[in-house]
Amino acid sequence: MRLAASLLVFCAVAAGTATSTPAAAQAQPLRWDAGLSAGVSQRLTTGRAAGAPTPELGPLAEAQAHVALLPMIRVGLYAAEDLSPLPGRVRSFTAGGLHARFAPPLLPIGWRTWLYAGFGFALGEDPGGGGAPHTSGQLFDVPVGVGLGTKLGRHWMLFGELGARLGFGFYGRMYDRAAATEPATTTAAASAGTAAGPYLGHDAVALALTVGLSWED
Repeated sequence: MRLAASLLVFCAVAAGTATSTPAAAQAQPLRWDAGLSAGVSQRLTTGRAAGAPTPELGPLAEAQAHVALLPMIRVGLYAAEDLSPLPGRVRSFTAGGLHARFAPPLLPIGWRTWLYAGFGFALGEDPGGGGAPHTSGQLFDVPVGVGLGTKLGRHWMLFGELGARLGFGFYGRMYDRAAATEPATTTAAASAGTAAGPYLGHDAVALALTVGLSWED
């Protein structure tokens, strides 16, 4: 929720700046955009224990907002939420940070393509289950990829993005092999004699495909 609120504040500031530019600068007004997208994400883990389940395809939602520094370069913020299903439970990841686009004019009028990259921070949560404890972890989040969009009138643009989010700097019980595999201590789990599952490893890469709609000024 804090990430979403920060993004909304950023959009408001961008819009206010664009509309309050002095008259002398109105010939080259500040350009900005804000958009929402949804799609699917596949997390790929490294260093997992033998027999550990592989994360399955899950839903992804993302919000972005940018201001134009140069005609082909825009910088701003992003916030994302994705779910990573596992047998018997679903992990969740919330990420946010800085975002930039490089959009050279390669396509005919009405179409756009761009490269994007970012740097942020992600919070992961594993609810546990089957005797495995509830754990959480943190990691640095680096989104990279390509986008393609087509204009729908003066301001709206329909777009799709194909990319990946690279993870590193893992921290917390979720990424601590010993802590993440401690048996649950609840009475129900103890009476059932259940034990924690094998270590899931590090979320090094998350492949993503999204489709969205943005407003551009």
